[in-house]
Amino acid sequence: AWAAAIDGERVALCVADGLGHGPEAARASEAALEVFAQAPFGDLVGMAERAHRALLGLRGAAVCALRWDGPAATVQSTSIGNVAARLVSGVADRSVPAQHGTVGLQIRKPQEAAIQPPDHAIAVVHT
Repeated sequence: AWAAAIDGERVALCVADGLGHGPEAARASEAALEVFAQAPFGDLVGMAERAHRALLGLRGAAVCALRWDGPAATVQSTSIGNVAARLVSGVADRSVPAQHGTVGLQIRKPQEAAIQPPDHAIAVVHT
């Protein structure tokens, strides 16, 4: 599941993939997206920590959140679990680093990364 928010030139994106299949996996994905939706342009480390607490007792999920504050800004990210993200321009690509773990089950201290996107880049995020 995914959610996005746009505010002028600012864009925030979150992809959450609950472990397994079916209603329980969907519930975990939606719980992570609800946390993201509360403050999509807020602190990404804090969002990951709140999502981890919200998913305790559920199946857990792989979660990637990106925030891009405009064309001249770096892309801020936090990514935990089996989720891949790349900033792709057709000329140059940049990978978004991911941490091992599963949100809601076991994570290390979430970290935020800053990635300089190539010109005219789009974000591709998948699990």
